[in-house]
Amino acid sequence: MSILRVVPVILLAFGLAACASRARVQRAPSPHLGTRGSNARDARRGPSPSAAAEPAYDVGPRDYETDDDRDGLGTLYGERRRSGSYETRFERATSRPETIFSLWYDDFDGVSASSNSPWRESTLYDAARDISVSLVDSRGRVLDALDVGHQRYAIGAPGQRYEIEVRNHSGRRYEVVASVDGLDVIDGGHASTRKRGYIVEPHDTVVIEGWRTHEDEVAAFRFGRTRDSYAARRGAPGDVGVIGIALFCERAPRWTPDRDRRRHARPFDDRFAPPPTW
Repeated sequence: MSILRVVPVILLAFGLAACASRARVQRAPSPHLGTRGSNARDARRGPSPSAAAEPAYDVGPRDYETDDDRDGLGTLYGERRRSGSYETRFERATSRPETIFSLWYDDFDGVSASSNSPWRESTLYDAARDISVSLVDSRGRVLDALDVGHQRYAIGAPGQRYEIEVRNHSGRRYEVVASVDGLDVIDGGHASTRKRGYIVEPHDTVVIEGWRTHEDEVAAFRFGRTRDSYAARRGAPGDVGVIGIALFCERAPRWTPDRDRRRHARPFDDRFAPPPTW
């Protein structure tokens, strides 16, 4: 199936187990901070009707009074958005990820003060260039970036909505486990490569739009002040400012006698039609 940006449907991986029961998707909990006014609305596609029940944030651009007041960007728990998903089986080839991508972000002032590199795009590739990971805005445009040493920094702005776009340029399936600010994007807990992630099919794209709150809904990723970030509100601000993607290959199908028989099966027999036996 194709991953469409208009009505995104993504596959949630769960491991092969002895029992046949269906794995339950853990969801990122709301920070439950009460209601604050918000002017953040996406012009192309608004939040779902249930968004009124979710705390909103004032994430509009604002000037910082002093350098001490400027604490850089974090990722907020934004408005609810429809983003379909369903579960599928995926068995990892190994328990260790094949590749781990790290992509940092901050506002222009924070990054430019430490960088003298030319402008880049916020896109990373694995060694084989089978998978690319990009930060894109609400219209799918890749965010600008600068390099600070060996680290790639995407440039964001307060109030801006962003998405994580994972493209599979190969003929294999991959599982991607994503974290934002040190938190897992599916359950909102501490990020770990032992947790399960999203499946990206061969020559396809997965767009991760936010913290998953339901099989059919996410809370959008929006840049905002570090102190207002989801991680800070959850009491874990230590890793604010970095996005991680762990990439897992799928285990190759196991050999069985039936597979060998099918490999040698012929669609037609080369003999002529025999005469009847009566």
